[in-house]
Amino acid sequence: MQFMLDEKWVRLSGNITEDTVNEQNYRAFCQAAAQAEGIDLSRVEETDSACVALLVSALREKTRQKQPLRFFNIPTGLATLMSLYEVDKWIVS
Repeated sequence: MQFMLDEKWVRLSGNITEDTVNEQNYRAFCQAAAQAEGIDLSRVEETDSACVALLVSALREKTRQKQPLRFFNIPTGLATLMSLYEVDKWIVS
């Protein structure tokens, strides 16, 4: 899992799975997402439920701040997972 805060967007890339999301990069991502207006997933290659949890955590923080968070270029497999977990309704793209 890689990410960078670019102006007002967090750009995720690589594999975002339980094998690649650890406590350190989870916390760093959440801090970056708290400063962002949106998350770009166009360079994400592989996802699982860890990616869903990561995005929900970012969304939760922005909700606490009473600010919107948009998601862009959601991969099809991730969209399916989000639908199965019934969190797709919370995600604005």
